[in-house]
Amino acid sequence: MASRERSTGDMNVTDSAAATQAVGQLEALAADLSARGLATTIVTGRSHPCVNVVNKSASQMHEDVYAAPAGAGSWWFWWSWADRIAPVGDMDAAALKIAYVLMPDGC
Repeated sequence: MASRERSTGDMNVTDSAAATQAVGQLEALAADLSARGLATTIVTGRSHPCVNVVNKSASQMHEDVYAAPAGAGSWWFWWSWADRIAPVGDMDAAALKIAYVLMPDGC
């Protein structure tokens, strides 16, 4: 079966490579969030890979953040309720929004 090429903003990938590229973006996001004091775990094996993010001081404050296509060739980070967070190329904006939601007193 032939792979289909598609443009994903900063990520030009084939279908077979999309998950690998998304995991790389999630790993970078996880590192940024860890530096902000949040616990992170990369989760694969789902339709879209995600990073599980947990407030270390209040474990009930947690969220799965996904990297997935957003249409028109762009890839975004997404909340679990399917709202966009930020484009994958804007790591700082994504990390800031996630930290604000999960650590409102820490931002």
